[in-house]
This record gives sequence, structure tokens and C-alpha cells, in this order.
Amino acid sequence: MTHLSPQEQKNIVIRCEARFEADLDAVAAAVVATQGLRTLSITGPTCAGKTTTANKVIDALQRHGRRVQVVSIDDFYRNRACIEDGIEPEDVDFETIAAIDLAYLTECVEKILAGSLVRLPKYKFATGSRVGYEEYVPARGDIILFEGIQAIYPEVTALFPQDNVSIFINTRRNIRVGETTFEPREIRLIRRLVRDRYFRDATPEFSFFLWDKVVANEDTSILPYAEGCTHIIDSAMEYEPGMMRPHLERVLAAVPQDSKYYPKTAEILAKIATVQSISCEYLPEKSVYREFLG
Repeated sequence: MTHLSPQEQKNIVIRCEARFEADLDAVAAAVVATQGLRTLSITGPTCAGKTTTANKVIDALQRHGRRVQVVSIDDFYRNRACIEDGIEPEDVDFETIAAIDLAYLTECVEKILAGSLVRLPKYKFATGSRVGYEEYVPARGDIILFEGIQAIYPEVTALFPQDNVSIFINTRRNIRVGETTFEPREIRLIRRLVRDRYFRDATPEFSFFLWDKVVANEDTSILPYAEGCTHIIDSAMEYEPGMMRPHLERVLAAVPQDSKYYPKTAEILAKIATVQSISCEYLPEKSVYREFLG
């Protein structure tokens, strides 16, 4: 294992953050320059960095005097009890379009585009249920930003105007640390294991349980449509295996040895142990990595 000094660790974080920030700035500038912009979608697979990207674009548009209304498609999840009703636990799939209240999403998009009052739902992941609504009346000049994994599903993009501008974010390259290589999808699994535990009160076993369905859905409903998006951003960071190491070790320590997911857990822990830890104190306040570590 190559040993990096604290200053070298800090320099790696600064360099990675600067590259990513420059990419985001370029996309935000292109969006702002789009003539007649009315709708915008930001999408990508799980744990790609959609929230940070959305915030950057929103800030750029607001600095140019535009009002932005965010429509999170996650808020259109059907209540978890409805998804699970009458289905065996191993068959529950929260990733497909069937988990979304597409009828109500369609109604809301149609009302927004018509300039009518709309009641946008609010969904709470901790309870798996819709917890209320927020009224919104579109005004002339408003930009509607649709954000979420599902914003690339064909059933959802069919609701958008033809001139909708789309941004796709994903981990798109391998990260190599010494002799160890982390592939893009592996990077996002690591992010998700930590994020789900810290922010969604989900055990690592539950995250592992969902992962096969996540991957299957990406291969059918997300990745085939990525190249058709207007802008594409890579969120992979060379520092992240090291920064994730202590958090991942803490989260995965909860997986018992008799768990069906323990072999995968042991495999990930053995791999991450080859990487030197990097302190998250070097992270900028608005880093994309705050989505996963806080």
C-alpha cells in the first residue's frame, strides 16, 4: 500500500474536486445559455451524484434571474405497502416503473405544462409513504427541473416536451489505487451501502438484497438511454476508495458471518483494506461526496 502524506491526500481531493466542479460549471453554463429553456431533467443511476448536479444548475439559473421548480420523481413512489401487497419479499422491486405512481405523475406534468395549479406529493423514505403535498402554480418564465433516476425511463421522458434538456451523471471510469481497481458500478455500490445506512436507515443486508434489482433495472431502463442525453457528466473521484474505507468498514461490520451476504461483504472489505484511508475533513462543504457521507 502506497503511503500518502496528509498534504498529498489533501492535494488529491482538491484536484478531483476542481475537475468535477469545472465539468459541472461547463454544463450549468450551457444550460443557462439554452434559448427558450422551459424544462430540464437530471438523471443517472443510483448514487451517481444527481442532487449536487441539480443544486449547481439551479444556482446558475437563479443567478440569471430564473425561477426553478424542482419536481423530484422520487416523491411519486407508490406507498411501500402498496408495492409489497401480495408479493413475496424476494420479488419486491422498487426500481421499475411499476413502483412509481405514473398516473399521478402524468397528471402533474400535464398541469404544469398547461400552467395550472398542481399538488406535488412529498414522499418519506423512512416510512415508505406519501406524507403530504405542496401546491405549485407555474408562472411565465419558470423552469421545471425533473430530478431522479426515473427521469430517463422511456415512460417518463414521454411526458416531457421534445425540447427538454437532459443531464446524465454517472461513474464512468475505473479508479485504480496502487494495484487495486474499482469498477464504476462497484464504486456506486460502495457509495450506496454507506448512504443507505447513514441517511435511509437501511441495513447493508437490505442494500445488498436490492442491488441485483438495481443493476437489472439500470441495464434495461437507464444505461441504454444515457447517450441520448444532452449533457453527460462523470462523477468518479480518485480519492473515494480511501475516503470510503473507514465508513464502509463501520457499516459492513454489522453483517453477521452467517448472513448470505457475508461472502460479498468479506470480498469488499478485503479489497478496501488495500487502500489507505483518506480523511473526509478535506472535503469541500458542497462536494458531491456530501451526498454519501454528509
